[in-house]
Amino acid sequence: MRVYLMVFCLISCTASGQIVYSITEETERGVSIGNIAKDLGINAATLSSRKFRMITGSSKQYFNIDLSTGALTIKEPIDREQVCELKSTCFLSYELVLENPLELYRMEFKVLDINDNSPSFPLSEYHVKVAEFLSPGARFTLPTAQDLDEGSNSVQNYTLSPEEHFHLEMQTHGDGSKYPELVLEKALDREQQATHRLILTAKDGGNPPKSGDVQVIVTVLDTNDNAPEFEHSVYRASILENSPNGTLVVRVHATDLDEGLNGEIRYSFSNSTAADLQQMFLIHPHTGEVTVNGVLAVQRPLLEMFIEARDKGAFGLSSTAKLLVEITDVNNHAPEITVTSLSSPIPEDAVPGTVIALLSIMDKDPGENGKVTCQIPDNLPFQLKPSLENYYSLITSGLLDRELISEYNITITATDLGSPPTTTQKTLWVQISDVNDNPPVFTADACNVSVEENNPLGAFLYRVSASDPDVGENGRVSYMLRNSTVAGNTLASFLSVSLANGSIYAKRAFDFEQFRSFHFQVEAKDNGSPALSTAITVNVYISDQNDNAPTILYPISQNGSVAVEIVPRLADEGYLVTKVVADDDDNAQNAWLSYHLAQSSDSTLFHLVPHSGELRTTRSMRTTDFLKHKVVVVVRDHGDPPLSSTVTVGILLADSLPQALPDFDDSGEPPPLLNTTNLYLIVSLACVACVFALPDAIHYKALQPIGMMLYVMDVSLELSFTQVQLNSLAILQTKARLTSGSGRHYLELEPKRGVLLVRERMDREALCELSPSCFLSLELIIEQPIEVHNVEVEVLDINDNAPRFPRQDYRLEISESAVPGARFHIESAQDPDVGTNSVQSYQLSPSHHFALDLKGFQRGSKLLELVLQQPLDREQSALQQLVLTAVDGGDPPKSGTAQISVRVVDTNDNPPAFDRSTYTVSLLENAPPGTLVVKLNASDPDEGSNGDVIYSFGSYTPQKVRQLFSVDPHSGEVRVNGTLDYEEASFYEIYVQATDQGPVSMAGHCKVLVNIVDANDNVPEVELTSLYSPVPEDARAGTVVALMSVTDQDSGLNKQVSLRIPPGLPFTLNSFKNSYTLVTQGHLDREKAASYNITVTATDSGRPPLSSQKVIHVEISDINDNPPHFEEPAYSVYIPENNPLGVLLCTVKATDPDVAKNAYVSYSLLDGEIEGLPVASYVSIKSDNGNIYAVSSFDYETLREFQVVVQAQDAGIPPLSSAVTVYIYVTDENDHAPQILYPTSTNTSAALEMIPRSANAGYLVTKVIAIDGDSGQNAWLFFHLVQNSDSDLFRVELHSGEIRTTRKLGEESAPTFNLTVEVRDNGEPAMSSSVAITVAVVDRVSKIIPDTRRHVKSTRNYSEITLYLIIALSAISFVFLFAIIGLTIIKCYRYSLYGDSCCTGFCGVRERCPAEMYKQANNNIDTRLPHGLKVQPHFIEVRGNGSLTKTYCYKACLTAGSGSDTFMFYNTCGPTGTGPSAVMTERHLTGQSGQSAQNLIILKNDSITPNEVNTGAFRVHLQQHLNLFGYARAVLCASGKSV
Repeated sequence: MRVYLMVFCLISCTASGQIVYSITEETERGVSIGNIAKDLGINAATLSSRKFRMITGSSKQYFNIDLSTGALTIKEPIDREQVCELKSTCFLSYELVLENPLELYRMEFKVLDINDNSPSFPLSEYHVKVAEFLSPGARFTLPTAQDLDEGSNSVQNYTLSPEEHFHLEMQTHGDGSKYPELVLEKALDREQQATHRLILTAKDGGNPPKSGDVQVIVTVLDTNDNAPEFEHSVYRASILENSPNGTLVVRVHATDLDEGLNGEIRYSFSNSTAADLQQMFLIHPHTGEVTVNGVLAVQRPLLEMFIEARDKGAFGLSSTAKLLVEITDVNNHAPEITVTSLSSPIPEDAVPGTVIALLSIMDKDPGENGKVTCQIPDNLPFQLKPSLENYYSLITSGLLDRELISEYNITITATDLGSPPTTTQKTLWVQISDVNDNPPVFTADACNVSVEENNPLGAFLYRVSASDPDVGENGRVSYMLRNSTVAGNTLASFLSVSLANGSIYAKRAFDFEQFRSFHFQVEAKDNGSPALSTAITVNVYISDQNDNAPTILYPISQNGSVAVEIVPRLADEGYLVTKVVADDDDNAQNAWLSYHLAQSSDSTLFHLVPHSGELRTTRSMRTTDFLKHKVVVVVRDHGDPPLSSTVTVGILLADSLPQALPDFDDSGEPPPLLNTTNLYLIVSLACVACVFALPDAIHYKALQPIGMMLYVMDVSLELSFTQVQLNSLAILQTKARLTSGSGRHYLELEPKRGVLLVRERMDREALCELSPSCFLSLELIIEQPIEVHNVEVEVLDINDNAPRFPRQDYRLEISESAVPGARFHIESAQDPDVGTNSVQSYQLSPSHHFALDLKGFQRGSKLLELVLQQPLDREQSALQQLVLTAVDGGDPPKSGTAQISVRVVDTNDNPPAFDRSTYTVSLLENAPPGTLVVKLNASDPDEGSNGDVIYSFGSYTPQKVRQLFSVDPHSGEVRVNGTLDYEEASFYEIYVQATDQGPVSMAGHCKVLVNIVDANDNVPEVELTSLYSPVPEDARAGTVVALMSVTDQDSGLNKQVSLRIPPGLPFTLNSFKNSYTLVTQGHLDREKAASYNITVTATDSGRPPLSSQKVIHVEISDINDNPPHFEEPAYSVYIPENNPLGVLLCTVKATDPDVAKNAYVSYSLLDGEIEGLPVASYVSIKSDNGNIYAVSSFDYETLREFQVVVQAQDAGIPPLSSAVTVYIYVTDENDHAPQILYPTSTNTSAALEMIPRSANAGYLVTKVIAIDGDSGQNAWLFFHLVQNSDSDLFRVELHSGEIRTTRKLGEESAPTFNLTVEVRDNGEPAMSSSVAITVAVVDRVSKIIPDTRRHVKSTRNYSEITLYLIIALSAISFVFLFAIIGLTIIKCYRYSLYGDSCCTGFCGVRERCPAEMYKQANNNIDTRLPHGLKVQPHFIEVRGNGSLTKTYCYKACLTAGSGSDTFMFYNTCGPTGTGPSAVMTERHLTGQSGQSAQNLIILKNDSITPNEVNTGAFRVHLQQHLNLFGYARAVLCASGKSV
């Protein structure tokens, strides 16, 4: 019914109107404003029934309506400043809604302002910093007060509390607004008053007026106009020269009247202080304490330093004080020992009293500290003897022996008489020279040498060594042989000795058989004068070598003839044919002889006793034995390597003496010729020996002349001898020389005239530095006897140095605020000259601002004072250039200059100034953030940081403005920082200040007036008044869903709004002015769309137009019109067999698009049978979630698959349902172990298999047959040999189970072997079975009853072709065999007719090695096969039948390297017959490496000569025919036929 009423109202509603009320802010609660019903012409009694209500966007309700009377009253007081903030006019808008019929009205309230706000300043205190150097008239901008009221109620004027230094002036901006400025009326003095407190009052124009004040605190900033002042101009201190680091010398103190950094003082040494003094002393920068920093290594008793005190102001000012430090002498210098003369080495036979060295002892300390005593250790053969003052002579006091002590480190100790005394030690290294007083000495009296005979010429035998304690030529030992004879020959013909190192060499080869030992003597002689010598005996023992071959004494063979022995035919076994007798000239085991039979025509007839040489028969003679035999006997000794000799013995079998002896002659080789290489070696060895024998006695000595250059100059000197008077003759006759402690020789002595000459130019300043007098100390030393005289030469000064300043360029920085009379220190010039030649006066270039003050300057002082006469002005002249000249008093005078650059440092005395005081800008309200508003420009005439301008907002800029705008501190660009809104404020005032970066910063101010231009920046707002949701999906078209109203804060065209919804929705909009209704338009279906998010778009008419969207969520209620639906049309489940009970098989799921009870699905199984049993005995289902569980355990071998039907039904009224089929497949598991069918074994006994002892490699022992009850890969079987009593004799095929031998059985093989074969399937995890097999080894297979169970019988009989081939091959083989026998008999008969003897063997033909009949077979079959031909491995597929279905396929092939005479085929065809005979037909060859070359048969068809017809050849050709049989069998196997 309500829906129909709404539609009727929309159709019959009347025109609406607008009403406006004006009220003042802060009106009290309950005050009546008007009557809505009366003003709108509405009956007040219908307001309640028509559901009258007020709609507003504000969250706070300020008004109240009495629905019974229509009276409008104040519900909450209104604060205009809070509601409208910065708007000049304030309106509150409301929408009035009446239903039945629907009517809409607009109501506005204009809020009027009252003077309810006092003026207020942004801060409670405002600080102004003013430099004390500013002159009257300086201006400072003060903050402006803010008043939230408007019009005359806002701020009108400002007043300032009385103050003699400041007054207030009002200034006007370009827009007419006024602001206060603080003007300096009287100069400030920080020392008199550092802070001034003022009260600034702002008043508005209300009635009564209101006011607000702020405290202005003026802080007077200090200017660095006072330099630090020391308490004393000169500080004096005295310290010991050995004072340690950190010793306090003095504490200086200076004060500065300024404050802050301008009053903080830092102490340091002035640049006028010498660099070495700055390193010796350290001054604390804050406390002024001067301490010792290093060793006081100075020679001056009084040190002068300058200390500078500088403040930390921007332009630091400084002052200087002098520090005089007196150094008190202490005994801190150790004596110095100088070696004036040293004679080393000295001979060891020197007599006592010999002078070795002359020493000079000096101590720099004065008085008792400079007196020195000197001594050496008492245990030395030396003593010190004083000669002159501070001079000592070192002489010998006993005998010397270089062999005991070859050198002495003599420690000379010098000790002064100070307290405490100091000591210095100096070590003299004195060497003792050698005299030849010791002969060479051998380590032993005799030595033994062992040498093998037949040594090479020049072979090293032994090295004798003798030592001589002497050195040099006295200790150089040479060796020689003393004359003696050996075996009647001179010793020199046998041996030679190295003259230098005593190595003994053999000059000829020794023969053990000639002589076995000899001895000789080697003499060692030194090279001293006279020479001393000694000798040693050398015993040489010669050891034997196997250099003689055995000599056969009997039987004797002459001229190549063969010794013949006659043996009767009736000789029995062991008959002594002959005895070989031999001898060897060597000794010991080299002479042990053994006899060997190297060659025999019949090895079965004769044998030789190894140690006795007896040749005996091994059997009785036969009539078939040849008459003639030939035996070669080798006699071998036991040397290393062994030597041997041979003898040939001819043996004749006869009943009586032979009529003619056969010729057994073997010609021997001629004896070797003389080896020429040995001859060359003998000659070379003799030459080397001669070279070693040459005396090494050539010595060279070189003398280097000493040159000298003399330079003569005119100098003033006085030579005085205080002790003795010398003349030139005395100097000439003795060795006299000058020495100097400086190390440089400026003067030299001319011995002829006895005068001193200048050798090198002298520089007084370099020698004596700043000393007023300069003396050069020399020592005149005269030897034989040693005398020392002191000589002093005074060096006088000349004006050879001009004055020099420490620096050529001085840079001063002086603030332009410095007052006249300020003083600045400059370092004075330095002149190395002394007296009148030093600096005498200074001159300064003309200047208006500076002068040089020399009144208080003392000669020798290091500081000058530059005085400021007139104030500086940086703007007029920023740089002053001065020249300072220093002049000495020489004749002619010399001068030096220094450049003084004075830079006038700027003072921050000018504030920044803007181009304009007020900037007016227009800006669109939709300007995005970052939009440039205006670029400000302020300039400052100062320089550096004083001229760097930083822009910022003024302190009186409101916080709201700071959020909307930003100013760049460096460029002065004002940009939009937030979102502007014309509706909130139509203009903004921005106060910007420009501040410089000076120490005392100054600021300039300006105002920026920003006028906001309105834009279409407010989007329409859609308000949902009523919403009817959910809507049933079977609702009719035209049903009302929602009621909406739309507003836009813009005006004009920007305020006109239209609404729309997306097309394609089953809804539409009906409009009435600013109100709209949303109604249904078509059929609804919840399953297709359960809810609708209807986007209502409101667009205004502005340019560009703005739009907003509001999403209305409408839900559709459900009815039960859909059955459940399964996700899959059918389900397939795979479950492994042997599953546990209750295991989850699968989950079926059905969905119902309905909701609530209509969508609740339950599951059930439809009735049915599986294998005659109900479905419930196999599976069950859970009704709430569709989980299907197994009720029983499945067996793959019993049941492999089945199906069930599942039904899903909802809970609606009436209920709806659907069904789905579930297919269940049982998968196989590896639950059956392999079953071994053959061979069978019981629990107590193993299966027995027998193999012949002659079985070759690859012999098939048996075949294990097994099956598996599983399927797939679970039934794949693999055979493994897990136990084998002989690990390398048997192997089992992995897939077929065949057990074969890996090699041929040996004669010593065990009679039985125990094997265990494991059969494992391919399941996961794998299962296995095993069988135990006992393999018995027998001699013959025929004696063993074959086990018919051992082999699988062939299902086919022999074919006729195979039978015919076997008969044909057998016949050919027998015919060939008989032919060979006949040819052999004929051949032997022919030999017997011609009387030729032959070797033992069948018919006398030499048996060829069977290996010659075969070519080497390549064991690597892959390399012999043609390229690209691959023999694929054979696998079997098991379908529950085990290994019974294995098939074989083999191929015959030729190798790529087969020649025309070689045929090879791949003989892998397995036996197809039954019984052992089938096993014996396989062929196996073994290569040289011992590996089986199974399945390769290689034939070699060599032609056979008549001489090669024997039993061996017969066996080879017979084997070839047997191989042809194997070839035919292989061809049949390849064609698939059995043999």
